[in-house]
Parts: sequence; structure tokens; C-alpha cells
Amino acid sequence: GRRHGQGEDHGHAPAREPRVRDLALAAGVPLDGESDAVALVTERLAATEGLELGSELSILGAGAPLRVSVVGIVEGDGPALGSSGRTVVLPLGTAHRLLLSDAEADPPDHTLHGITRVDVVLAAGADPDTVAGAITEALTAEPYILSAPRDTASAMRASTADIRATMALLAS
Repeated sequence: GRRHGQGEDHGHAPAREPRVRDLALAAGVPLDGESDAVALVTERLAATEGLELGSELSILGAGAPLRVSVVGIVEGDGPALGSSGRTVVLPLGTAHRLLLSDAEADPPDHTLHGITRVDVVLAAGADPDTVAGAITEALTAEPYILSAPRDTASAMRASTADIRATMALLAS
């Protein structure tokens, strides 16, 4: 098996994932279980590491390495921006096991710790501002940032403008 310790490991709820984003597969099958020892890898990661459908992959986490089998290859660089195409997509329960040390048991309430991003899809008719307000109220334990895609796009445009202005000053 191969070891994967650099790049992005993403946990997904397979039944809900198609509502959030399209993970187009170049080969194989999508994830279908919440805690199966399976993974999707990007085409780039598969090419650079010699991975193919059925390959065993060991992923480093807080405890012993987690062994998974590659069941699908995601087109291109996959869903994670900035990962240079080194992305492994795991079922959510499987990804959670990476966060547990060998001495820790899965919490009885199935609380997930170490989550860095959550995508929310609103039900038909839900008001985005009302939902955002409720989420903001509920997030009290950590300093979280709540953003909508439109906010992210706006921030990226502003950053790009700042970079262009700085480059223009340096060039003159």
C-alpha cells in the first residue's frame, strides 16, 4: 500500500454530496457508505503515486495509519482548491477515524472533532439570511467564519485587485 501524508483529506456524506458539488469520476464508482474503508483519489494523485482502482492506500492520522481501498478516481485535481491535486475523498465516518488517537474511542454521541469546513445546502424555500443567523448563534465553541459562495468570490476579486495594484507599484 501507499502512504498519503501530504495533501488534503476530505470527509463526505456520500448520499448528500451530489447536492453540494459534482465529483465527476474518470473511473470507478462514487462513495456510497458513511464509514467504509474506501477512497476516491484525484487523477493527478493517481498518476503521481501510481494508484489505480483497487490500490491500497495508508492515510496518516492521529492514530495508526488508516488503510483504504481506492474505488474511484476523480477527474483532474478534484474538489480542493490549493491542494495541487493531492486530494483523497473519504466517507465522513472514515475521515473521522483519522482524527482519533489509538487510545480514543469513537465518542458515543458521534460528535465530530477537527472539522474545518462544512457545506450547507438549504431546503427549498429556506431564507439564507435566517439560516446563516441560526448557524452563527449555534457556533459558540470556536472562532468560526461563516461565508457564502458570493462572499468568497467577492473577497477573491478584492484580493486580486490588491495584488494587481501592488504589482503595478513594484513595476513602476
